[in-house]
Amino acid sequence: MGASEPAPERGEGRKPRTDWSAAPTVYVERAVCPHCGGAGYDRTRSVSGGDGSVTRLVHCRTCHEPYRICEEFPASGNLTTRAW
Repeated sequence: MGASEPAPERGEGRKPRTDWSAAPTVYVERAVCPHCGGAGYDRTRSVSGGDGSVTRLVHCRTCHEPYRICEEFPASGNLTTRAW
């Protein structure tokens, strides 16, 4: 928008508001430490898989033990998070 162009009216040039009432809800379980059950972790490294998955190498904030979190995106579009 240059100096000679008028400002757009409210709502002009903007995306329409999203109607969230019909949007589906997706539940994803948060990974917890397999050693102590703690939910907090510090990520040390993330490695991308060739299939869209991501493996995160983490340390638990409670007991400081290391573990891996693997996030996979299956063909169904559902995210599955596993810790082992």
